[in-house]
Amino acid sequence: MRVFIVIPTFNEANKLRKVLSCLETQANANIHTVVVNGARDVETSTVVESFNGKLNVIELQGSADKYWSGLTNVGLSHVLANGGDEDYVILANVDIEVGSTAVEDLVRTARECGRAQVGALAVYQQKIQSSGVRVRSWALCRNDHPLAGLREQDVRWDSLIEVDFLPTRFTAIPLDHIRRNGVANERLLPHYTADYELTQRLKRTGCRTLIYSGVRVECDMEHTGNSVYWN
Repeated sequence: MRVFIVIPTFNEANKLRKVLSCLETQANANIHTVVVNGARDVETSTVVESFNGKLNVIELQGSADKYWSGLTNVGLSHVLANGGDEDYVILANVDIEVGSTAVEDLVRTARECGRAQVGALAVYQQKIQSSGVRVRSWALCRNDHPLAGLREQDVRWDSLIEVDFLPTRFTAIPLDHIRRNGVANERLLPHYTADYELTQRLKRTGCRTLIYSGVRVECDMEHTGNSVYWN
């Protein structure tokens, strides 16, 4: 079983260097990292090249008009062409830092939960940000964000929480589910909420959807955009 990690990026060489440094230390050696360069900038290419020999990483070229969905789909197309149905893909933001067992722990949890899609907890300034959305009422448009706003130290490390939508800051997905159900909807949702639509589509077709508190990623909320806004 292989784990592919798709990282779309746009003029973010310094952030890319940090996340690739984290991936270089991972306990799971069978990792294949795919960086999609949306800006086609030399700085990003230079960072990727600097990890040759240290990390199994390739760079694919995107374009400025593709946004998150289009860039992610460039990476997913490569993964689908080269991966098998037993493999996993992790969709990751460029503005994160992860611990040395994050990949192994996230994928192991996904496998133990029946080939689920599993998202890590996002942490910013020692507080939990939105790591998934649970719908309380579809008719009334009511939902909640489990654990969001809590201090990181107050959250157990072994919680599995069923949700309806996952963001893809660091989310493991069984590749066979994407092969059967399709990639991100870049025509209707080129950027925001495309990850929610994708993970909900997979859930509707039988892919269990979970937050796992045992894997936590430090994220740059000022860079990413909106949090769920507990200060």
